[in-house]
Amino acid sequence: MRPAAATRACFFSVGARRYALDASRLVRVAEVGELTRVPRTGPELLGLFAQRGQVMPLIDLHPIVGLEQDDLRPSLAALVQARTSTFALNLEVVLGFAPLGKLEPLTVSVDTSSHVSPKGPCLRGHTTFEDKPAWVLNLDVLADTLGERLHAA
Repeated sequence: MRPAAATRACFFSVGARRYALDASRLVRVAEVGELTRVPRTGPELLGLFAQRGQVMPLIDLHPIVGLEQDDLRPSLAALVQARTSTFALNLEVVLGFAPLGKLEPLTVSVDTSSHVSPKGPCLRGHTTFEDKPAWVLNLDVLADTLGERLHAA
């Protein structure tokens, strides 16, 4: 019997933070064109943009995982497919694709770029990519959390 293949992950950065997501859920990486702000929504929704004839919500991960937002102008987005929806995550740089290494629990603080570590149910744990920590996203929980936050706004 052959061992199960390791999950491939897409590693990317937003500001000083590195994140990872299951590469099988990545639809594509796209440039963010004109961004339309949506009044009376939370800080996690940066706005809406058109992508191949669809209107996509562009999400900032930082407020969802309890971190301060960066003042970066969104230029790239990872379009991802969660269990019930497709949405776009703001990103700065795609760092690469690699097997998802050992997942460590969130109780261990390894973030050297700040005294505050990300937290919350949208994160499965952390791993490393190129010897630096990367926070692994749970896209289905993230989609549920976004739905709750956006409907409450």
